[in-house]
Amino acid sequence: FLRVALILLAQWVLAFKPLQLLAGIYLLWLFLSHIWSKSSNSDTPTGSSGPSSTFSFPRTIVALALTDLAFSIDSVAAAVAISDQLILVITGALIGVVALRFTSGLFIRWLNIYTRLETAGYLAVALVGIKLIFTLIFSELHLPEWWTLLTVALLMIWGFSERKEPSASEV
Repeated sequence: FLRVALILLAQWVLAFKPLQLLAGIYLLWLFLSHIWSKSSNSDTPTGSSGPSSTFSFPRTIVALALTDLAFSIDSVAAAVAISDQLILVITGALIGVVALRFTSGLFIRWLNIYTRLETAGYLAVALVGIKLIFTLIFSELHLPEWWTLLTVALLMIWGFSERKEPSASEV
């Protein structure tokens, strides 16, 4: 719902720089909180509950919605720049959301097998945040799309580079 609403309001959102700045800061905060929780989890004795156990269901839903909204700013900007066909852009966004719902189980299994994949994902989150902030500060400079594609490809390769064998309960 938030992604479709963002597409409908794309011209206003793209012109509203404070929202882009907040989205970039939020994405960087997500990355930094992951790094901090990872370092605190390595200090936490086994069996104790970490910071993730304090999240309630409503808080998790809000966090997911805000994360989707922050990610949507970048993808909506790209979609609106590529096509002015509103129905086509909304259809593409809905197909992306549905495809993500169907593949989420596979991604969860991969997170259990590939030890670096979660960190690679958070690094990609940080990349989007930095890119949003960078384009706000240096609006006349635009990173080429091949740079973003190459960076994400390298993050994926690194994320899939360390594998552990799943236990019987994870298979």
